[in-house]
Formats: sequence, C-alpha cells, structure tokens
Amino acid sequence: YYNHERNGGGMKSRLFRKFLFIFLVCALCDLCGELVSYSATQQKGKDLEIAEKTMGEMRAISGTILDYAMDENAMPQGKTIEEVLQKIKSEPENKDANLSQTDGWNNPFHYVASSKGEPPGECWLISYGSDGKPDADIYGADGIPTSKANGATEKSEDDIIIHNGEFIRYPAALKTSKWFNAPED
Repeated sequence: YYNHERNGGGMKSRLFRKFLFIFLVCALCDLCGELVSYSATQQKGKDLEIAEKTMGEMRAISGTILDYAMDENAMPQGKTIEEVLQKIKSEPENKDANLSQTDGWNNPFHYVASSKGEPPGECWLISYGSDGKPDADIYGADGIPTSKANGATEKSEDDIIIHNGEFIRYPAALKTSKWFNAPED
C-alpha cells in the first residue's frame, strides 16, 4: 500500500516549492528595496533642483540688497523680507525688480541686517530649507548666524545662507553650481 518512491518524489516537490517560495520572497524584498532606493534618489534630485533654484533667487535678492546698500551707505532695514523688498523697490532703479519673497519650497526668505562693522554693514539672507524651520544652534540671540552656520550641508532641510553676497551655508552637492559665489554679471 505504501509507495515509497512516489512518496519520496512528493517530498522533493515540497522541498522544491519551499525553496522556490523563499527565493521569490527574497527577490520581492530586493525589488522593494530597489524601488525605495530609486524613490529616495529621485526625491534627493528634486530637492537639489529646488535648492539650486533657491540659491539663484537668493543670489538675485542679495545682489539687489547690496546695490541698495552701496547707494544708501546702509543695509535696508525691515522685520520681514517683504518690508525689505518694498523699501528696495521704492527706489526708481529697482521699481521693476522681480524678486521672490519665497524659496523653492514656498517658505519665506528671512533677512537679518547689522550696522556693525564698516558701512554699509552686513546682511544675511536665509532659506530655512525644505522643512521651513531654522536649524538649531547656528543662530545667535539676535538672529545672526554664528560661525557654526558656515560650510556645506547634506540634507535638504538644512538652511541655506548667503552673507554679503557669498554663500556660507549651502548644499554640498551644489558647490559647483552656477549660483555658488559666482561673480555678478
């Protein structure tokens, strides 16, 4: 009644199905990992594209602010970037300036000016990055970035800072960008 060869063949078949199942599960896990990795790479590329656009906007705004400061021998004052840009646009030569008040993530730029040092003083234009929040521990009580703010960053949520026309905090991958401390045309 008991067919040993037939039963043994069934064991081989079950063993083969188990190995096939394990192989398929491993292949599926690998595929999911590749998709997650691809998605993260795509997002990082998109964030770098947005950061580069933001740096271009910051370069344009900073140049206009510095031109104003040279003409007036003082940095424009204002509590918001909107106030500063309104003051700049009140000058006849800047009335048509098309300057954005927001970064590529649609968060408002932040502006800090100081009259310390040689006239016309100093200014910082800041994008709080993709998360729209200031990085912890890089700003003094007066809102001015400290030396901890200097250098390249790796994450899209890190702040981007331009000081008197030069980027002091920026995405490392964009150090060779056309917007990175390029001379004005």
